[in-house]
Amino acid sequence: MATIDTFWSTFGDALHIDAPKHFREDDVKSATDFMKKLAKEHWNDNPVVLFIDEFDKLFESYDEIRSSFLSTFRAIKNAKHNYALLSSVVIGPFSILHLDSERITSSPFNVKESFRNPNFTLEQVQTVFMEFENEFNLTIDSEIIEDIYNRTNGHAALVCLCGKNINSHLMSKLDENRRLRFSTWLNFVISSMGGCIFDYSTFRRMITTLSKKKFRPAIEFLRSSFLGFFDFEPIYSHKERKLAEFLTAEGVLIRDEVYSHNFRMSSI
Repeated sequence: MATIDTFWSTFGDALHIDAPKHFREDDVKSATDFMKKLAKEHWNDNPVVLFIDEFDKLFESYDEIRSSFLSTFRAIKNAKHNYALLSSVVIGPFSILHLDSERITSSPFNVKESFRNPNFTLEQVQTVFMEFENEFNLTIDSEIIEDIYNRTNGHAALVCLCGKNINSHLMSKLDENRRLRFSTWLNFVISSMGGCIFDYSTFRRMITTLSKKKFRPAIEFLRSSFLGFFDFEPIYSHKERKLAEFLTAEGVLIRDEVYSHNFRMSSI
């Protein structure tokens, strides 16, 4: 996005598309418009909770845009008695907790209220695909579901991506009993899954970030300490802990919830 005006106009369009009952097409074209729209008198004392997905895209914008966005939310927060906005929930990798700009050096969001979406257990993955089977009247070999769990470590987005690819590419390959066989799944994984994952927007953004020269030490650390290992690895060095925490923020690693010095690959 080239300008601040373009950003706020696009943001306003998204609000109109997602909540047309509350935001008209031209309600928000600037930061001032956004603040006026959220003033209490427009909401009949009803509280507003705003969810913003893919918040990490702000990392890719110009500093002026980040500054405008963050300062606007900070102004609303500092005068919250004047606004209907009860809470803002931003969604993305943990690196969004450190989003700032040259002008705004601290986030208006309360990082103490952040939480990690935990990976699915095998039982939860089985439940997700059981619902998928019921909805589309088909049977998925149990080995497929176990393979998806093993490949993704239960990473919620990747589990759903696997389901999306089954729906998009493998429904035509069901047998006469509407059964998806394990052999069919493996052929797809070998021939096409890599490309599907690379086309996943979150994965592309992660690759773009990690390809930068300044993050080369983190990549070298990842290769030497985690690639090929799927269990938690203890990290005691302060320097390596910092690298592991960065990779965790980017969604590459996950931290053990019991032993904070243990990390492992988020998915295979």
